[in-house]
Amino acid sequence: MEKRNTITNQKVTGRGIRNLRWWILPMVTAIIVWVLVAGSLRQPAGPAQGTMFQGKAAVAASSEPTNLRVATYNIHGGRDAHGHESLAGIAGCLRDADLVALNEVRGGIGGRPVNQSRILGERLGLAWLFAPYERRWWQDHFGNGCLTSLPVLFWQRIPLAGPERGRERNAVWVQLDYQGRNLQVVITHLDRGGDRQSQLQAVTKFFLGLAEPCLLLGDLNTGEDDGDLQNLLATSGVRDPVKDCLGKATPPRIDWILSRGMRGVYASVCDDGASDHPCFRVNLEVPSG
Repeated sequence: MEKRNTITNQKVTGRGIRNLRWWILPMVTAIIVWVLVAGSLRQPAGPAQGTMFQGKAAVAASSEPTNLRVATYNIHGGRDAHGHESLAGIAGCLRDADLVALNEVRGGIGGRPVNQSRILGERLGLAWLFAPYERRWWQDHFGNGCLTSLPVLFWQRIPLAGPERGRERNAVWVQLDYQGRNLQVVITHLDRGGDRQSQLQAVTKFFLGLAEPCLLLGDLNTGEDDGDLQNLLATSGVRDPVKDCLGKATPPRIDWILSRGMRGVYASVCDDGASDHPCFRVNLEVPSG
């Protein structure tokens, strides 16, 4: 009798284990699917602000009149047009710059943290800021960046409104000490879709409301034929220093450096294939008087 009970218990236990396996497998599968779906969804990074960048501390601001070397570069996630890693070539285009605006900066690749603002800042010996506009895989994933040798006074990450979820954008407002002046900088990357016009209008209004000297830098995803951009360029005091310096040699572009209270003395374009965008550079000065 006891032996029969033992056999019966073994049968029940074996059947229970098999039933448990059938119950666990769907549950584990559902959890894996949820993790993959939830992690891959793009979430807005939201606003943020601070008074410091990370990385190398900037030297004290000089009162000597020197040109400010500015660059704007959409780095295509650190890859060239063929998809190959190209941060070394990108850094080469940015060498000796005092202020760099970066677009399409990755903070993570496949769930692995890879802060490209930090990598470039360390290579160039500049303080750095990563300003994500989207989070993915539970980390800051993609956005804008800023590198500088100037002392940082303040920075703020400002989300830009858009009708489409998963197409987040932001503007980065940075205040720097330049020759004892408060230099205000706006860095942005506007959408290509239907919300680009409203984003451009919002950024334009913000830029025109800043005290001089100030800069608007980044990929506006629009060319000179855009009506809103033409209105901005026609506004009193707004300069296009790249075109002021290059004249008819200025290539068609969607990446812009615009200034108020500063003028260009030299400009160049670095288009060595390290990104699918060229890097635009300009040396600026604050006019005396």
